[in-house]
Amino acid sequence: MNNTIREIIKNKNLKTIEVIRKVGVAKSYFYDVMNGASIPSLQIARRISDELEVPLDELFPEETFETRN
Repeated sequence: MNNTIREIIKNKNLKTIEVIRKVGVAKSYFYDVMNGASIPSLQIARRISDELEVPLDELFPEETFETRN
């Protein structure tokens, strides 16, 4: 699903583990989101978007977010 996150991290020369730490989620969960195995809540999607400094709709253009926090 979302190789976009992986590409942005690579293009911005960021370390995935640092992004995960700043977003504040479990490493396994973040990788599940990147690999399309999990759909993040809107709150977490926004935190990823903010951390990567990329608009939410660019990261998740076709997603319907879970309503849980």
